[in-house]
Amino acid sequence: MEIDVRIKIDLPNEVADTLGIDEDSVLESYYENGYIYIRKVDDDELEELAHESDCEECEECAMLCPHCQHCILED
Repeated sequence: MEIDVRIKIDLPNEVADTLGIDEDSVLESYYENGYIYIRKVDDDELEELAHESDCEECEECAMLCPHCQHCILED
């Protein structure tokens, strides 16, 4: 059985501004050793990933969301 998990974190505007996060920011999350880590992916990383993912095999691409099947580079 698959469980749909969504975690919502209330982040004050001042904190988001300090972290440089807005609605257009790309965040990476992963689970490791009992913790969920969330970090901002910077523009240089996105550009590097875009060049790495110039491929025809979307199913194998790191830029394809496994949940909604949407390429984040198309945004």
